[in-house]
Formats: sequence, structure tokens, C-alpha cells
Amino acid sequence: MATGVRCRQVSPLRASSNDVGNIDIVIKKKPGGAVVVARADDNGAFTFNITEPGTYQLLLPGGPEVTSPSPGTKVTASFSIKPSKVTPGLSAARTLAPPIRTATDVVNAKGVLTFPGDIMVTEPSVLSGRLRIVQMPVDPAKPGPAAAVPAGTAVPYAH
Repeated sequence: MATGVRCRQVSPLRASSNDVGNIDIVIKKKPGGAVVVARADDNGAFTFNITEPGTYQLLLPGGPEVTSPSPGTKVTASFSIKPSKVTPGLSAARTLAPPIRTATDVVNAKGVLTFPGDIMVTEPSVLSGRLRIVQMPVDPAKPGPAAAVPAGTAVPYAH
């Protein structure tokens, strides 16, 4: 089982950066496991406490009950997983900073983004990371390469 940590709520996209804040993010145990929702803080940071070993998937849910970026937005999640308890006597390799993984995808028409790749957890762990906008959706009123809305520009979000 995983638990989400809810952070303070602010604007979904700060105009001065590509950080995504106040965005709901989900970790889902596969297959068919429980879904836990957390909210990224104002810097796009999120944390999940994973208590059960298994395979998990990270995604941004769509729908009116959650906050997510507009369809067509390209988002990157950078995250790491580390054991939630450090056991005395483990090798130095276990105490080093965990490797950071990244996954990037585009929010679909329903507001859903499923980051590629499974997350394998073998012991109770903490998954922490950060969401960043890579590219804003294309403005349909301005066709062509110049139509992309620059990252850091405030756009409406589905609620």
C-alpha cells in the first residue's frame, strides 16, 4: 500500500518557472491495486510512502475531481526511491543517494498522463520527485511551429 503526502496548494503553474504546483499525482499498484493521490507542492515536489513491495505506476489523473495540466502539455517527472528505514550494518552502497529516474509524456485529451515504465519496490520505501513542464500545449488558433505556448506561460487547467 502507498500513502500520499498532501502539500500546500498554490497555482498549478508559476509564471516564473516550469514548476508544476497544485497538481494531483497518483501512484497505482499494478495489477489493479489501490490508487493513492497526492498533490505536488508549489515547486512541483511530491512524496509517496510505499509500504508494500510490488510494481507501481506513476500518473497524472484526468477528470473533473482532480487538478491536472491541460491536454497537450508535456510533463517530466524526476523521482527517486529509497528504503524508508535504514538498517544498521548495511553496505555503504545502500546509504548513497538513490539514482534519479525521469519519465516524460504528454497529457492526453482526457487530461490523463501515464508516465512510461514500471516502478519496482522490494521493501517499504519513499518515492519522492518533482514535476516540470517541458512544453505547453499548442495554441490551435495559431497553426504551425510558432503555435507552441512557451513554458512558464499561465494557461487554464482542467479541474
